[in-house]
Amino acid sequence: MYLNSTRLQTLRTFVFISFVLSVLVISCTPDTYQYNDKVGEVPYGVTYSGVGDVLEGQGFETSKAYINTEVGQTVKYYISSLVKGDVDMGKPDFIVVDSITGSIVLKEPNDLLPGLYSIGILVKNFRNDFTMELHNDGSTTVTKNPIEVTQTIFKDGFIFEILSRQPADLDYIQKVQKATPGKKFTSTIPVIKGSQTITFALAEGTPSSFAIDENTGVITLAEGNSLEINKYALSIVATNGAGSITFNDVVTVIVAEEADLEIINSNFIPFNKIVYAKEKNDLGNMFSKSIDEPTSKVQPKQHSTNFKWSRCWGIWNQKIGSAKQSFAVLIPEKSQQDDYLLFNFDIRLTGSKKARVIIDATHNWGAFDGVKFDLVVSDKYTGDPATTVWKTYPIELDPVRLKMSKIEIPIPDFEGKENVRIGLHSVYTTPEGKDVTVLSKNLLVKSVSVKAIQ
Repeated sequence: MYLNSTRLQTLRTFVFISFVLSVLVISCTPDTYQYNDKVGEVPYGVTYSGVGDVLEGQGFETSKAYINTEVGQTVKYYISSLVKGDVDMGKPDFIVVDSITGSIVLKEPNDLLPGLYSIGILVKNFRNDFTMELHNDGSTTVTKNPIEVTQTIFKDGFIFEILSRQPADLDYIQKVQKATPGKKFTSTIPVIKGSQTITFALAEGTPSSFAIDENTGVITLAEGNSLEINKYALSIVATNGAGSITFNDVVTVIVAEEADLEIINSNFIPFNKIVYAKEKNDLGNMFSKSIDEPTSKVQPKQHSTNFKWSRCWGIWNQKIGSAKQSFAVLIPEKSQQDDYLLFNFDIRLTGSKKARVIIDATHNWGAFDGVKFDLVVSDKYTGDPATTVWKTYPIELDPVRLKMSKIEIPIPDFEGKENVRIGLHSVYTTPEGKDVTVLSKNLLVKSVSVKAIQ
């Protein structure tokens, strides 16, 4: 094949330009030739701008990577390691890097504990090989073929620190607890948010008869103590690596002869549309659990625009008489309802007498006949209401629509038990030909509480 003068001049011109741009022609034929970039120096000095404070459980996204390379070089970024102290944690999937920009993302949630971490960055350097083809019409086609030349690992490519979360939301579950004069007393085990190991101490000024386990936060009185009959609001100091926080009057111990006490209340949060649009639902000390998934995920039409949840229990307003009140309301979304409303935690009934559950509830729209509504109690809660063996107590509401019923159900079988889980259970099968959505707001629960003489 022979080149005409125009094509030969084009080839000569391109080869000349290639040398001016510091590329290397590696082969040439009458119709095609190849050339590549010079290899250049190995990239060095990868850096990032800071990401600020990162608390335990939080994520972050870094800036793009800044790296020293020669003009025209192509590099790509990869995670090579995550190291804390002397421990190599490998390449966890909650840390990713953008291969083009080098930006690093720590995803949420993650299980990184407080401490200093180092991310190793693998940088690959590429040389661009090109193939140019000259066509009969005088046009050209250039194909770019990146060829990996070097790999460099920056062991401490990005260093960051996970900070401890300060202790927060200390809760003894039972806000008021009863002690008998001169007798041994042990409080409930508190729950608390925060990171690392949290230690507990009684605030200054607490009567010396009280003691606290620094690791668990359990408060005790010894047998034969001389604490006087009175009401004691206790403040607790919780400490971790982020500092100390004092929780004032977090639990009250009443030293008295036997008294009829409210041990726990549902404490439903009153409905507020502004807050509800963000929080969706607040059942206070209780939570909802629907056993069977709905056959259809389509949300009932009447609930599509007013912030209401699509199924099971949630908080909503209902007018009773002349005033609106907030209730835990059951919303159905399937032909077979099997829904629980349970306390978030076990209740201690040791040393209790005349233990009972008080339910303040009513019903509204929909066919009430056929709805099975029960109190359920167990001292062997498995964590799954479907597998827990419950003792069942039927709840009989007044048949008149929106007429409140306050029902008191004794639970003597659970007096003296250490861990008692209590809740409500509703089962309903939609009659043939009925629309499940007519059950909207069928059950409305104002409150659930547990009382006992202690």
